[in-house]
Amino acid sequence: MIRNETHSFFHFIDENDNRLDYDYYHPIFEELDELVNTEYFDVLEFRELISNIVSGKTPKNKEYIENGVMFLGAGNISEYGLNLDNVDRIDYSLHESTLSSSQLKEGDILITMAGTIGNATIFNQNLDANINQAVAKVEINSELINKEYLVKYLNSKWGKLNFRKFQHEVSQPNINLEEIKKLKIIVPPLDEQIKLVNMFQEFEKKAEEYRKLEKQCWKESFNIFESNLSK
Repeated sequence: MIRNETHSFFHFIDENDNRLDYDYYHPIFEELDELVNTEYFDVLEFRELISNIVSGKTPKNKEYIENGVMFLGAGNISEYGLNLDNVDRIDYSLHESTLSSSQLKEGDILITMAGTIGNATIFNQNLDANINQAVAKVEINSELINKEYLVKYLNSKWGKLNFRKFQHEVSQPNINLEEIKKLKIIVPPLDEQIKLVNMFQEFEKKAEEYRKLEKQCWKESFNIFESNLSK
């Protein structure tokens, strides 16, 4: 188990080190490496599991419009899925020209690269959409990994620690594509991945039922409270 203790540490920088930020060398990441390097399953770098990864960009002379192509940023992506309540939109001509390389298609995996690092979800919309520079889109090698499994892994504690190791702390946390490619992923056989995903989804269903029940209980409690005040 990874400990969350706060303690001091030191690391001697040599000529082969290309990171000067102290958090990169935190001992917690040595513990993570020990846990990830399991003897039971393969451990592969992210780059070995994908066929393509690209980040979006935001043109200098961008202009958002009311009815246009969805232009997703980090705020639209969470570990629980897409949040399209407040999404920017761009002109279709920009989507087809300057931003053609970051066009989304249904089934792409999206990963946040700035602000809140490492939130991952699957783009499950059959709609025209694009991404800004704070988001990466990923296409996987489906012969090696199940996309639902990969998303769950990236959103897990182990996935978050992977992202934390490589992120840069400047005005806001960020990570680049080359660093994402270095993430270590535990890769069970595909049938085991699917079993884990199915198990997780069963818990998700139960959690959603509890959330609905909670809302109903709150609503009923307020109704009772208000009805007693109006006597």
